[in-house]
Amino acid sequence: MMLCSRCSEPVRPVVAIDIDGTLAPFHPHFIEFASSWLGYQPKPSVSAEYTGGERFRDWMCRVYGIDLSTFRAIKLAYRQGGLKRTIGTYPGASDLTAGLRSAGAEVWLTTTRPHMRYDRIDPDSVEWARRNNIEFDALLFGENKLNELARRIDPRRVVAVLDDLPWVLHQAVIEHLGVPILRRTRFNTGEHWTGWECGSLVAAGDTIKDLMRSYDEGNGVGREQDRSEHRSGDPR
Repeated sequence: MMLCSRCSEPVRPVVAIDIDGTLAPFHPHFIEFASSWLGYQPKPSVSAEYTGGERFRDWMCRVYGIDLSTFRAIKLAYRQGGLKRTIGTYPGASDLTAGLRSAGAEVWLTTTRPHMRYDRIDPDSVEWARRNNIEFDALLFGENKLNELARRIDPRRVVAVLDDLPWVLHQAVIEHLGVPILRRTRFNTGEHWTGWECGSLVAAGDTIKDLMRSYDEGNGVGREQDRSEHRSGDPR
């Protein structure tokens, strides 16, 4: 167990977990809202499920035949209507966060900032967590959420980063934030990733708890090997 050099109290390891697309099924929820907002469904000839491989906004614009300004208007209406409170969760989300905290980790929820958000907290995410029994110790949001995490705490404390977007996980690699794990869903099957991945939140919890067991007594040594291997095809 890592101890604080000043107070000798245990320093808990940190696990950073994304919300939208990782704990919560954001994509179908937003698509349903967008269809209602626009008043039409995409044409069958171009309708296909989003699987990653291109930016979600680009897919929305192409499939619905809208421009970027219209997409942003939809996102703004989605945010202003408090729709993020009603997304729900993927199976195992509550057990994942509760289990990691019981195992001794601090759970930091991370999410990207919605378009045109100016306040310093995200009350909809807090309410979403309350409704779905998601336990957490801190909430970070913004396009550079992992850069902010690395600025706030010693990166050596971070055991793992769980996210559904490879470009976010590359931020974790750059910031030396533990082991980056891709949360694989049907909405990112088109995303290329050569590192650790898990197909369910139950599997993610088992993997992260294994990583926590190797958390070094002081310096997080041992995680360096896990990070440098950056291996794919994790059996879980």
